[in-house]
Amino acid sequence: MADIYEIEEIDGVRFNWNAFPITRAEAENIATPIGCLFTPLNAREDIPTANYDPQICRRCRAILNPYSQIDLASKTWTCTCCLSRNQLPSHYTNISVENLPIELTPQASTMEYVLTRSQPPPPPVFLYVVDLCQDLEDLKSLQECLINSLDSHPPGALVGLITFDSVVNVHELNFKTCLKKYVFSGNKEYESLQVQKQLGILGNGSKSWIQQCESGKGTINKFLLPVSDQASKDSIINVVNSLEVSKWTVHHGNRAIRVTGSALSIASCLIEGSFSQCAAKVTLFAGGPCTFGPGTIVGTELKEPIRSHSDVDKGSAKHYKKSVAFYKKLAAKASEL
Repeated sequence: MADIYEIEEIDGVRFNWNAFPITRAEAENIATPIGCLFTPLNAREDIPTANYDPQICRRCRAILNPYSQIDLASKTWTCTCCLSRNQLPSHYTNISVENLPIELTPQASTMEYVLTRSQPPPPPVFLYVVDLCQDLEDLKSLQECLINSLDSHPPGALVGLITFDSVVNVHELNFKTCLKKYVFSGNKEYESLQVQKQLGILGNGSKSWIQQCESGKGTINKFLLPVSDQASKDSIINVVNSLEVSKWTVHHGNRAIRVTGSALSIASCLIEGSFSQCAAKVTLFAGGPCTFGPGTIVGTELKEPIRSHSDVDKGSAKHYKKSVAFYKKLAAKASEL
């Protein structure tokens, strides 16, 4: 077990299982799904660095790593994620057991690449999705945390904000005259193009972030602002400070109407319509379960208990099948952005 803890310390990663199922029967009988906790920006002094681009699997886009199988005779490597065979480039011709590139050495389970492309990479996007159905004290604490987090983002990072209760609000962060937001129904599953058209960003997803910065009319400077710019940071702080607890009445014996699924779906549409090669992280701050619209996992009446793991196993969970289908579809879409 000491070896596992040492690996966790090096990479800042912990899985709930030390070994993965290798047969269909093992996968079906597993008690809990495979999950992973990781430490963002994990501090480490001896990170291996390569001054060239990573080798990417042509099928699933995974990266060549120490766990990949290498065929030195045919100069190919097998992806650990999808088992596809990929050709090694010409500058890997001389590799051998004694002469391995950095990314195949054991210490390269975590590493950094200095990319060779001349155009700077697009900035990372951090999109906050905030549930307004919570106590005032909790919301005030969350507002403080969100504002403090702005200084923790990498230089040049872009930040956006979506809030929700029974509707979904996409906040325009740089509107000077007043606080402005676009409101979407929480009971409807929108197509991505519908959302982008309503937000006025249709077609921006195919444009580079540099083009949008130069034009001043893109998704950047409207829904996504750079935290490195003080004026933009002040605008974000102003909008976050203006957030209020949901004013929708919650009757006795009922849960709040919370459209979490719709909010996450709208978030994916915003990212898709941002700029080409957008790398984004959506962070959800939820005060309870989704009770309305796509992705509902429990009804609004408190007399309806939230499903347990045994309910899922027995197939007696009321909303399970529809919600799983919705979130699987959303996950597939997000992974392709």
